[in-house]
Amino acid sequence: FSSSDWNQGIEPWQFNVQYDWNPKPNPRSARLFTDRGLYKAAEQVEIKGIVRELRENLWRIPGQTLSLRMQVRDSRNEEVLTSEPKLSPFGSFAASLALKPATPLGYYSIDLSVKKKVRVMQNNQSVEKEVFESIGRETFRVEAFRAAEFEVNARLDRKTYVIGDTLSGAIVARYLFGGTM
Repeated sequence: FSSSDWNQGIEPWQFNVQYDWNPKPNPRSARLFTDRGLYKAAEQVEIKGIVRELRENLWRIPGQTLSLRMQVRDSRNEEVLTSEPKLSPFGSFAASLALKPATPLGYYSIDLSVKKKVRVMQNNQSVEKEVFESIGRETFRVEAFRAAEFEVNARLDRKTYVIGDTLSGAIVARYLFGGTM
């Protein structure tokens, strides 16, 4: 005897697991970005975000009272910044993160969440709980690097060559600060 209708006693609410049999699309969305994608330790990261809300099938600017939380985590998943950005009348915000000189290298993540109320079962009772739901994510890197000090350009006399042809052209190299090599 076999059956695919075995669910008595394992319903999600019995394990205090949030569930939704008919999920609705998230009515809010955010686009996050930084001024650059690559930083060195001890530099300043400028973060900007744009938030929109889906109302009447159109993406609109949300109210400025929207409760947001932004978290930045380093490559070790340790929280380096938590803030509650306030939206401008245009539905955007800006934030800064000063990286420490000994900050870990690697990928950093930015997560923007909005506070919302959900109903959960607790001790066989339905209770209202406030949770944060992610509406936007972005990443950036922190690495040890040196900016380029020189540039090399190569120019060939012809566009195409085949095996056995003699290659001829010019190579020009220069320092980016203007000196000769």
